[in-house]
Amino acid sequence: MILLMDIEGGELDAAKGAQQFLARHRPLFIFEYNATTRRSFELSEMVSLLGSQYSLHRLRSVDGLLDDDLSNTWNIVALPSNGPWAMLKEDAVLFAR
Repeated sequence: MILLMDIEGGELDAAKGAQQFLARHRPLFIFEYNATTRRSFELSEMVSLLGSQYSLHRLRSVDGLLDDDLSNTWNIVALPSNGPWAMLKEDAVLFAR
């Protein structure tokens, strides 16, 4: 299962409302984090909300790889710590062009 959020800064509030869903189903969770969303929430708030249940990675648009550079990003992939998506790691190809 994949959960994609692109709601112009409402991602943190939506994730708060989806906490039970995220805990129960452990979807691959993709959300946008850019200049617009930075005005609404800090990435550290999402990290705190998701806790140890997810690890955050940047989805590189040029090649579809995951990496850990979250300094200047557009799409963040939250990988669940267990479940079918947990096997993906840094440098995994998530989406190929």
